[in-house]
Amino acid sequence: RLDLRGQSKHRHAKRINNYVVVGVFLVTIINVFIASFTITGGNSDKDTNEHGPDVKI
Repeated sequence: RLDLRGQSKHRHAKRINNYVVVGVFLVTIINVFIASFTITGGNSDKDTNEHGPDVKI
């Protein structure tokens, strides 16, 4: 365990806490951004094509 007695150690702990919070926030934003552009494999029916079931080619 860390001993947080003293103002300088308390300030250092706050700084590390802020870095961790910003890191978690950035990872969350990046994950949401990646998930928004993820293409999922849809139906495997043979009557559908790459443009969707309603597009006739």
